[in-house]
Amino acid sequence: MFDKHNMFFRFRMNSRQDMKSGVIVVLLLMSAWLVAGDSIQAPAQVFLKTWKVTGMQATVDTIPVDTAHLNFQLDNAIDRFSIANSYRGNLGSPIQSKLYFDRPQQHEFIFADAYYPYLHQLESTTFYNTKTPFSSLYYLTGGTNYYEDEQFRFLFTANANRKFNMGIVLDYLFARGEYTSLASKRFGGSVFGTYSGKNYSATGVFTTNNHSNYENGGITDTAYINGSINYPPQNIPVNIRGFSNLKLNQLFYNHSYSLGIERPVRINEDSVRMEYVPVTIFAHTLNISDYRKRYFEPSVEKEFYENTFFEGKETNDTAAYRSISNRVSVSMAEEFNKWLKFGLSAYLENGIERFVYQVDTIVWNHTNSSTKAGAILSRDNGKFLRYNFSGELTFLGRRAGDFALNASLKGTIPLGKHQLNLDASGLV
Repeated sequence: MFDKHNMFFRFRMNSRQDMKSGVIVVLLLMSAWLVAGDSIQAPAQVFLKTWKVTGMQATVDTIPVDTAHLNFQLDNAIDRFSIANSYRGNLGSPIQSKLYFDRPQQHEFIFADAYYPYLHQLESTTFYNTKTPFSSLYYLTGGTNYYEDEQFRFLFTANANRKFNMGIVLDYLFARGEYTSLASKRFGGSVFGTYSGKNYSATGVFTTNNHSNYENGGITDTAYINGSINYPPQNIPVNIRGFSNLKLNQLFYNHSYSLGIERPVRINEDSVRMEYVPVTIFAHTLNISDYRKRYFEPSVEKEFYENTFFEGKETNDTAAYRSISNRVSVSMAEEFNKWLKFGLSAYLENGIERFVYQVDTIVWNHTNSSTKAGAILSRDNGKFLRYNFSGELTFLGRRAGDFALNASLKGTIPLGKHQLNLDASGLV
């Protein structure tokens, strides 16, 4: 018998796998109970909008709302990163795409490139605007009990009013790996918020990452897996027993103030309403990043490495990279011109970098600064065509003389009931 107001369930869990299934069943039944309890009331209309922010200019790129029914497999960080990857077989291990164009642009702190798909940072943050509080609980598992991969992620976001939204993401990953010294774990998360007023707008996010994994240098002899004797993977000897840790904390804040005009907009034949149209936008962006890397081996391996330059009982190396960037810009809003709808921006940016590294047993550091100017021609609100062309030149500091040109183009061509999407980009 089923009673939507009083529901009782009984089940038994005889193994770890049953326990996981039980947890999932409980979550599903809790959702069903909540829906059943509210079924006597008319459901409120739910409105949810999502987007990402890219670059120091905080360009908004609307994305479809994520669901558990469509492309759920792509939520796996490895599958989402690229269709062909080189990695050690378990979630959380260092990774590189086999496709050159799927690889991210090399970072100043090269140790972060191998962990790019797992890191919570500005590029991976999704921003929300919702009429009702929105929450999501995600659980991913795979593999047998002794080397399975697991990931938990929790999201909660809500609007205080129509203009202001805040949210939090907590993400935990743990993967044991099939062979010795392959385990990895990561705790990351973010706190984000947006404000969209008539004149003042702001976007902010703080992210944190603590990613650890073991290093084994591969198995000592391929005969253990190619020979006639079948060895359990966890018993096959490996070359080294190292430990690697990467930490990343990032703070991003962009805010802008616009000056505009009130423009009449006709609603019907008898009435009009006044609509605010921005003309000039003044903006400031702050981006602070702190990367830290440590590598440790409890002993000095002389047979695995071709050269061992230092005598000692252990390997304990560290490096760090910190950067602070400030950008001020002035923009002509694309909404102002009815006929030639494009935005034009000019900006000035200063960046300070500090490198920390170890030489012998002494920790060294050096700091440098660079200043650059640039311009952007863009159209972000087009229905059939959107583009972004930018150029910048560094004229002061360590990188004086460096320049960059970027172009991206997105188009939609209607084909009857279907549409053809075009996407092109390039950089110099």
